[in-house]
Order: sequence, then structure tokens, then C-alpha cells
Amino acid sequence: MDRSHGDSAGLLGAVQSALVLAACLAIVGCGGGGGGGGTPADTQGPTVSDPTVTPPATFRFTGGPVTISCKATDASGVKEVKATVTKQGGASAPQSVALAKKAGTTDQYEGTFACPGNIRSDGQAETYTVKITASDTKNHATTADASNLQIPAAPLPTTSGGSSLPTPEI
Repeated sequence: MDRSHGDSAGLLGAVQSALVLAACLAIVGCGGGGGGGGTPADTQGPTVSDPTVTPPATFRFTGGPVTISCKATDASGVKEVKATVTKQGGASAPQSVALAKKAGTTDQYEGTFACPGNIRSDGQAETYTVKITASDTKNHATTADASNLQIPAAPLPTTSGGSSLPTPEI
């Protein structure tokens, strides 16, 4: 009797049975598809909301500390939040201000910009633009515009009697 033909048929049947079993386990075992579970991949930058620029109540032409704040959240975690403060007109390089997580909060960030005084002699306010950028642990970033910051003009000297210069004594 020739056993080689019988062994081939048996082997073919075993392979077909194994393939059917593997296909059934794949469908039932993973719940019909959808991958390996877990959290979806993070492909978006953080959400930045409520960007705020708050000068002190007595903010004057001499400048002073200005608080910059926002809320920032991200599924993979917020790695860094910073503000970029740029003087309009490009007279100086943009300044970077690190915003740290505010104590007792999960999504509030805050930093202080040391605002220089307004040294213009034409009675005009100085204006700065403020942008806040948050990056996550996957190196995605989002930038939000905060309100502009205006430094009031210095009071112009007043003249009475025609001249603002003192009269020299002779």
C-alpha cells in the first residue's frame, strides 16, 4: 500500500483545520478587530485656553511685572508652556517667558514678564503682542494669541508762560 498519498491528504487536512482555527481565534480573541486596545496615539498639540495678560492695577509708563497665564491640557501630558512677548514695530528681539504650573491646579500655568517702561517722547503708548505656546510629551505644540499689552505713555511736560525751561539767573 502506498502511504505517501495518505500522508499528504492528512497533512493537507491538518493545515486547513489549523488555518480555520487561527481565523476563528483571531476574530473572537480580539473582539472583532480594533487593534490591541490601550490609548489611541497622541497626534495633536495641547489645548490652550483662557490666555490672559494682567498688568498690575497701578500699571504706569514706568512698566513693571505683568502676569501671563492660561489653561493647558493634553492627553499625553503637558511638557512646557511659554509666552513669547514681542514689541510691535520690531524694535527689540522677542522675549520668552516660562509659564509654570500654578500650585494646587491641574491645568493652570502662570509666569511674569518684567515689562520695561515706555520711553517714547511722542506721548504714544508702547504695544506688545503676547503668544502662548504649549508643547506635550510627544513634541506636538499649539500656539494661542493672548491680548496685547499696552504700556501707557509718559505724561508730557506742560508749559505755562511759553517755556518749559527754567529762566537762568543773571
